[in-house]
Amino acid sequence: GLQRETGDGARNQWFGTVTGRDHSQVQEHIEILLADGTTRLKAAITAQSGQRLGLNEGQEVLVLLKAPWISIALNPEQAAEADNQLRGRISHIERGAEQCEVLMTLPDGQLLCATVPVNDATELDEGAVVTAYFNADRVIIATLC
Repeated sequence: GLQRETGDGARNQWFGTVTGRDHSQVQEHIEILLADGTTRLKAAITAQSGQRLGLNEGQEVLVLLKAPWISIALNPEQAAEADNQLRGRISHIERGAEQCEVLMTLPDGQLLCATVPVNDATELDEGAVVTAYFNADRVIIATLC
């Protein structure tokens, strides 16, 4: 499963604390409060992984998120369906031939990096306030030993 793929260049890594876990049969939803004390993320993992990682409330975890899995929207309504929505300001855009790398500053000062197709980035500008969004099953959780 994805839980083991931590060394493959996940650009986004945040520390957080597990605040909730539903013990579903197949897929469990984990709620994580990031170190800033305000940003909450939802992660979806298999029940098997949940058991192996031994996730309990209050446990510190590392949240990993790959840049290509994040979408960026100028209009928050575009992101309304997503499990996770993070507001922030674009600090830098690196425009490539096919992909653009968008660096975004979250309210707590942490950086988020998203890789979006060039066509999706035409309306994005540095300094714009945007919403980064992604689903819970894209979030990788690593436990700290």
